[in-house]
Amino acid sequence: MVADFFRQALGTIISRQRTSAKNPSPAVWGEELLHQSLSTLWCPREWSDVDDDELVLFLPSLFSTDGIGAELPIRRAFIKRLGVSIRVLESKGYRQILRRIADVGAISSLHIEAKSWDAGEDSHWDEEQSLAARCSAGDDVAAWRFELAVLACIDRMLADATTSVRAAACLIEAPSLADVLVGSIHTTINGAYVYPKYAFAHEILGTGAWIGLLMRGRSALMPDFVAEVILAYLDPTERSRPAACDPIAKLLEWHASFVGGASLLVRYARKVKRFGYPQLVKAAGPARGTKLKCSWNPELECTISHRMTFLVN
Repeated sequence: MVADFFRQALGTIISRQRTSAKNPSPAVWGEELLHQSLSTLWCPREWSDVDDDELVLFLPSLFSTDGIGAELPIRRAFIKRLGVSIRVLESKGYRQILRRIADVGAISSLHIEAKSWDAGEDSHWDEEQSLAARCSAGDDVAAWRFELAVLACIDRMLADATTSVRAAACLIEAPSLADVLVGSIHTTINGAYVYPKYAFAHEILGTGAWIGLLMRGRSALMPDFVAEVILAYLDPTERSRPAACDPIAKLLEWHASFVGGASLLVRYARKVKRFGYPQLVKAAGPARGTKLKCSWNPELECTISHRMTFLVN
């Protein structure tokens, strides 16, 4: 059974009026952060003194906690992203949709507990910013498969940041860098805080979180590290660019198509490197007609497809 907590929390989210287009855009991401010196950003910090916008970056002083401090912001992001999925997939009421999501196992049963935290308000994180809502609307199975795969990545990320949760209860057994990148994109939280073994890729994960900001309707300054990752993975003139089949390259390019396209991001990245200061990237309008896919993890896709029997019953 789905806990009453989730029903109440998600009921609040889902019942909100869809007013994101009417509300003023939030502040540009990076306006204050990117003008700080490295000594300021890298000084000793506590999790209680860090806001969600800063979690796109990688603050070394927080890394020593092995990601446990990231639990609360990931929980908030998880609830919001779950609300997005339910609104996108809703057909016969959110309770039934949530129950189906739980039945597939994309949500760990250990995360459906009567815990209380503030789901918060984020009018710019709604179905209009969801990939499933912005892709071709004719393939319900693809929408379900994609939403479930994204939720599974975030669910595993939350489990690994939570000491009381057994990760074995999650749909993903061993998260790859691609899975962590998906989690970073759709929570706008750098996954390196949770996975010490992927700390070497914190700039890639931060770039994913930065793209996630644009997908949510935020305008953002493109910092140098994002420009470097964009050029390394998406610039067609870069000789050392990874092969197109590389899962990281595929994920970055595919998600870039929802914020103006890879070529647009490459142009901004070149300006960053040429002029030596961050460039403002405005949130792109909705992109439609792109095929939904979760091919970064074929095993996960196969498992989800096998368990989605409710779509034909």
